[in-house]
Amino acid sequence: MRARELFLQLLTESKPVSLAARATGTAAATFYRWRDADPEFAEAWDAALEEGLDAIEGRIVDATEKDWRAAVRLLEVRRPAVWGRRCPICAARHVADAAPADAAVNVGTLDETRQHVAELERKLLGEAAQAP
Repeated sequence: MRARELFLQLLTESKPVSLAARATGTAAATFYRWRDADPEFAEAWDAALEEGLDAIEGRIVDATEKDWRAAVRLLEVRRPAVWGRRCPICAARHVADAAPADAAVNVGTLDETRQHVAELERKLLGEAAQAP
């Protein structure tokens, strides 16, 4: 396999440019020069990076089936206006320390989750207001 082909293949696997270049035995600077000089290679490079990111995104989407935290993180990124760090659901991660370590949190619905987060926020804000 030629250096360019191997390099592009490694980019589709989300390898960093420096590691992909090293694996081909060609300096990364050479690939950057080729990119600057060859619009078709630059386009292939960008497409390879996108393919790699699509694969990572697919793995994250798959992970949402098994881990609610992956689902929340994906929503934070894809819908920041609704699920950004200020949203009640996401805030639960940041206020979880307010609950005792052995407390069981069993949240069944979105409304219950929002109520639970609001309680934790009130508790934190109340403790912060009482602090000397």
